[in-house]
Amino acid sequence: APRCSSRRARGHGSGEPYCAAARELGLLVLESCPQKKLECIVRVLRVICACAEDYCRAQEAAPEARPLLGATAIGADDLLPILSFVVLRSGLPQLVSECAALEEFIHEGYLIGEEGYCLTSLQSALNYVELLPRGALGK
Repeated sequence: APRCSSRRARGHGSGEPYCAAARELGLLVLESCPQKKLECIVRVLRVICACAEDYCRAQEAAPEARPLLGATAIGADDLLPILSFVVLRSGLPQLVSECAALEEFIHEGYLIGEEGYCLTSLQSALNYVELLPRGALGK
């Protein structure tokens, strides 16, 4: 189960950052249907985007805020490090094999749109985490 230290972390606005996304990712291993697993991954990325956008809005509303250039929408360059963090917080060692199985069992038509983008993003985050040197994660 995801290690979220705060009881308040029910939504994406309080508690540990992105805890809701880590909890959602934890549901992936409970599903048996590949399509449901893929839908779970899509929800994880949507929760991450919602959390990041909430954070940007809160920063813009702060009295000391400087005007931000551009929109508050999260881009791929921002998404990958956050998704890597969520993967680590989920504490699920089987995510690599889950993604490999999804590639085998999901119809390729699903891998072209949003679902494919989300699965590829998760695989990229997993690859990044696997390449981290031992001891880089601390405790």
